[in-house]
Amino acid sequence: MNVLVLGSEGMLGTALMSVFENAVGYDKEELDITDRDMVLERVIEREPDLVINAAGYTNVDSAESNAELANMVNGEALYFISEACAEVSAPLVHFSTDYVFDGKNGDGYS
Repeated sequence: MNVLVLGSEGMLGTALMSVFENAVGYDKEELDITDRDMVLERVIEREPDLVINAAGYTNVDSAESNAELANMVNGEALYFISEACAEVSAPLVHFSTDYVFDGKNGDGYS
């Protein structure tokens, strides 16, 4: 299986790379997931059978003061990745965290 791991140098990405030994991994220095054209180009050229997105803006304290960047990395970039996956008919696995949403109802969640 041809697996592509995005965010391959982070904590989760490193663990995934050890599980999927033949996976190709891109970290932020190799692939800027906020760049739609770059995402489409890299995913299409690899033609993966599966894409795992372990990339994300994970500095919770900084996310409020850098809301635009956090939204771009954790929101809009996911659209770019899913668009690229659709082009090559590859399923996308995306991870989130309870730092963002713990699954309980509360202010701001409907």
